[in-house]
Amino acid sequence: GKVYRMVRATSLENMPAVLASNIAATPPINKYTDTKATGTGPYFYWAEFATNGSYEKTKNAACFYRLTSLSNMNMIHYGLESFDGFRHYTPMEIFGKSLPCGSTCWVFDTASKTSYVDESVTGSFIPTGWNPNTNELWRTRGFWMYIKSGTSVHVYCNGEVPDGYSAPITTVNLSTNWNLLGYPYPVDILWTNTTLAKNATYGDQMAIWNKDQQLIRYEQCAGPPLRWYPGTSVIHVGMSFFFKAKNEASNPSPWIEVKPYTWP
Repeated sequence: GKVYRMVRATSLENMPAVLASNIAATPPINKYTDTKATGTGPYFYWAEFATNGSYEKTKNAACFYRLTSLSNMNMIHYGLESFDGFRHYTPMEIFGKSLPCGSTCWVFDTASKTSYVDESVTGSFIPTGWNPNTNELWRTRGFWMYIKSGTSVHVYCNGEVPDGYSAPITTVNLSTNWNLLGYPYPVDILWTNTTLAKNATYGDQMAIWNKDQQLIRYEQCAGPPLRWYPGTSVIHVGMSFFFKAKNEASNPSPWIEVKPYTWP
């Protein structure tokens, strides 16, 4: 009879709060529902098993976050791993039937590297699914999401936190022209603190979308001294961004990002 406790944190570097203790571990599957989580998150969850009078963390953690009041055009990404860890989720597996009919995702086509492929919510009055629901939305793949005009929805995402076993380092091959990307770990980060920004050269550009004003905002690497202007953009959890290397004669160097938290 092993027992465990469930904990929750608002950051992987913060001290977690204990939600429940002395829960009996009953194989093969255990379920715990957090009824006190409010707001947008992100929230991070993991179990700690009682061992010789102390608690030991599991090797992985789950994450939940909410993208609030999305309407019209939005630039987002799914920044987590699937719970089974062996594949990437499709739109139906992430968003289900939660978006109104007429909503569409335009996913950057990594094959052509110049166009988008459509994923659309099916149904006339009640959403029934996604078509074609074949595009995998991995952690660094950004996409546009259009919410039918006149509606505003919260979008909920959950999955497994990329950890020291599955993704201590993430490598992204970049194309010439613009790349629509997502930061590969579920943290808010100042653009200039990413290795992509730090390794940039003169003339490189990035762009983020302001969903409230429905306009795009640019950052440019310039100098001397070499720096990003204005250098104030923050990439929030669930937000995607554009990046373009000035030198398009050859493919840019890969973006290599190290996991920014120590555990998991």
